[in-house]
Amino acid sequence: MKTDDRKIILSQWQALHQGEGLKHVVRIYRILWALGFLACLAAVVCVFLGTHPILPAVISAVMGWLVAESNALRTRLSQWPIIEAYIKWDQVQMDLNAETENRAK
Repeated sequence: MKTDDRKIILSQWQALHQGEGLKHVVRIYRILWALGFLACLAAVVCVFLGTHPILPAVISAVMGWLVAESNALRTRLSQWPIIEAYIKWDQVQMDLNAETENRAK
């Protein structure tokens, strides 16, 4: 794993641990859910109005992707407290500090 990738992952974990990352994930989840709901309504309206069949099909595909992403985020949110208990936070902080010091040199 590249050091940049390692730093990104450790920074994301730290953000989730400190709380601001969780707020961001919850906000993204809600946005994806709302967009999926709007896409569902748009597909229903297209079918009701008798538009070309490709339009509701495309909207439904987008809706499926949005719902899948929001469900994945919801699952990760529910699993985070369990994963968080197994992370050595002192080690994460030390590795992030070491990465910062190495970049400064």
